Amino acid sequence: MAVELSHQNDLPTAQAVLDSAGITIPTGDLGNGCYDELGHRFVIPEFVLSDPSNIQDDEVIAKPRDSSSTAVMKREIESESLNEEETMYMVEPPLPATMSDFGKVKVRMSNTARDIGVPFKRADNVVDVKKRLMEQTGVKGEVKLFMFGKPLREDTPLVKQGWDDHIIQAFIRE
Repeated sequence: MAVELSHQNDLPTAQAVLDSAGITIPTGDLGNGCYDELGHRFVIPEFVLSDPSNIQDDEVIAKPRDSSSTAVMKREIESESLNEEETMYMVEPPLPATMSDFGKVKVRMSNTARDIGVPFKRADNVVDVKKRLMEQTGVKGEVKLFMFGKPLREDTPLVKQGWDDHIIQAFIRE
């Protein structure tokens, strides 16, 4: 519904629909994914967000395909080894050359449901980010960081684990 409203240039109503559903779009582009109130990321395929491009007018008479063109199409489809979703998770995007060595990660706290911005160096391991978070918030208990529902390895930098301006969840046990 929000996509239809945005296509109709009714952005305030589209934003109201997203707000009422508890959906946030950190990048402002639905194609890059959106998050629910719990920090779960949802990637919306491009074909859902765009108008169909393969619809034929009723007045156009379709020619039946011959068997040779169908065979060519079948070979093309069979030659594709990975679909787009599998490729998206297998390829690690390179860092742009202009990206700063410093960043700010948004961490959603389990005990307060608030988002906290934690500054860090891109080469810092997760354990360093966790220490800064604990210093910044005054949390004394055990903190475990998750991204996309999976625990982050503490001895590896966020960027090496696929972080790219995503919300990190912090589960706190006091």
